[in-house]
Amino acid sequence: MLADRYNKKYILAGTFLITGICTLGFCFASQLILLALVRILQGFSFGMSSTVNISLAVEFIPEERMGEGLGYLSISNIIAAAIGPNCGLFFQRKIGIISLFVMVSVILSVGACLLLALPYRFVRPPKEKFVFRFRDFISFKAFPYALLTAVFSFSSGTVSSFLVLVGAER
Repeated sequence: MLADRYNKKYILAGTFLITGICTLGFCFASQLILLALVRILQGFSFGMSSTVNISLAVEFIPEERMGEGLGYLSISNIIAAAIGPNCGLFFQRKIGIISLFVMVSVILSVGACLLLALPYRFVRPPKEKFVFRFRDFISFKAFPYALLTAVFSFSSGTVSSFLVLVGAER
């Protein structure tokens, strides 16, 4: 996999930056097709960051506390997903949508810089001839589990979107 061959910290920082650039791209996407393309690229980058983040975190969690450490990582994602939409609505009302996109992009850029400042020792695997392969991005063994996660996330995302609208209405 890509994160096993290359420095996870740099990949993660890169995905933060790409996600931030895409978020800024929403400010300039004047047509629906451009908006969709920027969103697809942002989603790809976000998906990579989620995967690499877990892979990187596992290297710092002691073996005997792996379940607890991954639990904390999962809880932080759940908390962010729970409060993020309401925070977005709040800031959109206070500063406007363009300023919100700029703010999020700045936060992601600062996050990338902070990530680069953290200590991490990358152990380079034995040299291989570089070949760009599709399987470096997708593990077909994990596909059934990824599909189940996608179904769960889709249903959760649908409800989250609905709750934001209900909250805005009330």
